[in-house]
Amino acid sequence: MSTTADAQPVDGPGTDQSWSLTAGLAGPACSCRLAAPVTSSVRDTRLWHPFADMAAVRGAEVVIERGEGIWVFDTEGRRYLDGTAALWYSNVGHGRKEIAEAVAAQLSRLEAYSIFGDLANPPALELADRLAGLAPMPDPRVFLVTGGGEAIETATKLSRLYWHTLGKPERVHVVSRTHAYHGSYGFGTSLGGIEPNRAGFGPLLPSTTRVPHDSVEALEQALVELGPENVAAFVFEPVIGAGGVHPPAPGYVEGVYEACASLGVLVVCDSTICGFGRLGTWFGFERFGIEPDMVIFAKGVTSGYLPMGGVVVNGVVLATEGAKVKNPHRVELAGLYWHFVDVVWIFLFPLLYLV
Repeated sequence: MSTTADAQPVDGPGTDQSWSLTAGLAGPACSCRLAAPVTSSVRDTRLWHPFADMAAVRGAEVVIERGEGIWVFDTEGRRYLDGTAALWYSNVGHGRKEIAEAVAAQLSRLEAYSIFGDLANPPALELADRLAGLAPMPDPRVFLVTGGGEAIETATKLSRLYWHTLGKPERVHVVSRTHAYHGSYGFGTSLGGIEPNRAGFGPLLPSTTRVPHDSVEALEQALVELGPENVAAFVFEPVIGAGGVHPPAPGYVEGVYEACASLGVLVVCDSTICGFGRLGTWFGFERFGIEPDMVIFAKGVTSGYLPMGGVVVNGVVLATEGAKVKNPHRVELAGLYWHFVDVVWIFLFPLLYLV
């Protein structure tokens, strides 16, 4: 399953030819095409496009060179209504000068610095405080990474580490859903429920299971069959995005949350697409009245102006007694040392301006 961008003429000031970029469903072979005419000059490309049929893309790229609010413009001067918000991340619009100026000011002061060990920097601290204040969960902590793909890797490893620190290292199984998309890294591909995205890579990571995306009963049955004593977490998107834009049926989110809670399984909410206003709240899950153990965020947190993602971790998880075990991310729980995955970009992010 993939997203196809279809351009259609729209009425709008400032140009004689405007087009609309809207998302629809394509077949299992990934493609991106525009109904608008593309440049007449044919050129090959050295850029390998993700989720693309490169045989079709070569010599037929649509090159977007600038944006203003909800509009983007190609190199031929055509204007498009960006109905997809790029790849579901331009939540505050293109070309925001105050954001560009804030980034430039921070670059001139300090471009980036590690926050390993006891090191920190004001923008990273300010952003973590702001995100924690927005998350409706007790005493949260924020783990920063560079995007949603890294965030799902981090959350999955943290869910396994949680049970390891409690003396239950056998609890490594992670359950996800059909049609789900959780990035294209190792864990994300293994947890994903879009079959074409899983094909051709050989054996994926073990100890993962997918259940029908719309059935609470299927999840309950899978947890019982696997044995909840073997399951680390259940991962879900409040609204499935890349897998077809599937809103949950009434009561579904509440039902799977209750099922996991009754069996002692951690709940990881992937709000990479759904967060920062797309569902009307900061993280999307608030409208369902649940309190997940971890929340993944990315995309809209910076509106695409910089690469950023992360995991908000419920303070209840962090309060694990005696939990002080290192993993490859150098995360020690309840110690509590926070060593972020990478050198963190410390610019003043767009989120700091959303009040």
